[in-house]
Amino acid sequence: MYIDRLYLDVEGPSLVAHGTGWRERPTVVLLHGGPGADHTVFKPRMSALSRWAQVIYLDQRGGGRSARGTAIDWNLQSWANDLATVCRTLGIERPILLGQSFGTLVAMRYAVDRPGQVGGLILASPYATGDFSSSYPLFAKLGGDAAGRAARRFWTKPGAATLAEYRRRCAPLYPGRPAPARPALKGMNDDVLLHYARTEHPELDLRGELHRVDCPTLVLAGRRDPLTPPSHAHAIATAMRPSIAAVHVIPEAGHHVFAEAPRTSLRLVRDFLEDRAQVCAHRSTGPAGIRAAHQP
Repeated sequence: MYIDRLYLDVEGPSLVAHGTGWRERPTVVLLHGGPGADHTVFKPRMSALSRWAQVIYLDQRGGGRSARGTAIDWNLQSWANDLATVCRTLGIERPILLGQSFGTLVAMRYAVDRPGQVGGLILASPYATGDFSSSYPLFAKLGGDAAGRAARRFWTKPGAATLAEYRRRCAPLYPGRPAPARPALKGMNDDVLLHYARTEHPELDLRGELHRVDCPTLVLAGRRDPLTPPSHAHAIATAMRPSIAAVHVIPEAGHHVFAEAPRTSLRLVRDFLEDRAQVCAHRSTGPAGIRAAHQP
């Protein structure tokens, strides 16, 4: 399905039978990492979420099956605006936004700009600033000095050569331990990644705006994550209003918490969605949470 040349896929209904009526369920929009990747990084694992919510997989502009666009489109504000277009076109009110890595930036940008319009945030392996200097020694600890230098070179001087070295030396360390190198994602658009890394990323800092987030937020961090360690998650929660965010550090996970600790991470997401489902039902139909079937 396409909306404004943005590709999306949908799993699960938003309205389900309940007793003699119908109950609304939350809608979760999945925001992939990158930038320049696509929604397939979530499949098939995140299909499990359709048991508790309607799930929308979105290829952000410049990645996957969505329109490539031009460099002027490759920034957080444009990606958040695209998300708003999708939600408005589909009639999604107060979506729950689930972002992974870079996708958490798009989710936070949307929530900061649109208070009262987000039902919840789920931020997995998040970060709110472009300062990855704390990651360099973590990569060095896992992969030696060469890995630490590769991380520093890419994030301070992003280019085709430094990206290739980063992928070779650092990407296999994302689980928090040396692992076999995997081929680059087939749907990855390196032009988008490099443009963003050179322009918006170095000056990025959302922390001063996060007090505007007004929805419940679940933050998941892998204890072994060398790229966005738990300190990033705690900094985000601290920048939000008191009691808005709950941080869960998953001991067995690195950067990809859903892939590396699926049982723990999905249980936490399930509990969050079940809480939001109760709010959704109460808000739309009153305490009973049920829309009575139409009687002729």
